[in-house]
Amino acid sequence: MIIFVTSLEICEQNKMLGKIREAALLGVDYILLREPQLSPEAYENLALIILQIIGNTKTELIIAHHKNIAEKLKLKYHVSFHAFDEHAFSVSIHRKEELKHLRLNQYALFSVAFETSCKPGKKPLDWTEYGAKNEIIALGGITFENAGLLKNYVNHVAMMSSWLLCENLSSRIKHLKCYY
Repeated sequence: MIIFVTSLEICEQNKMLGKIREAALLGVDYILLREPQLSPEAYENLALIILQIIGNTKTELIIAHHKNIAEKLKLKYHVSFHAFDEHAFSVSIHRKEELKHLRLNQYALFSVAFETSCKPGKKPLDWTEYGAKNEIIALGGITFENAGLLKNYVNHVAMMSSWLLCENLSSRIKHLKCYY
């Protein structure tokens, strides 16, 4: 599974919407709408625009931290561990012991995979201690170049800045789909 996470701080809205459409047409599994800086109304409006853009593709939208909007739009949602919800599709976690709280078929968005400018000084996880975990989605510092290094440890990856700043998504996504 491949998840692309949005960030209007990295990419302006019109450009990001174009990239979302391109990613959806190329078969990315999910777009996770992050955008914590938006008001609930602005967030919902952006979600509605994205739903139109990804319509008629297999790509699904995941709502982050707005369960009420997700329920209203009948979409999957993501929460942070401190706001744990057993019905969430995915949960942000940062420690191995948090994994035991997940229910069957609930995904852990686990970071950081590699050093990243988004979380300076945060030490990357030692993936060898986790083994191949079907429910783990690796996040943080993942690029199209290093994503394959995780293939023996996780079955899913999430990217934020790498896909938003990428100039040639088509070849990059095809390469990524070889692993996930």
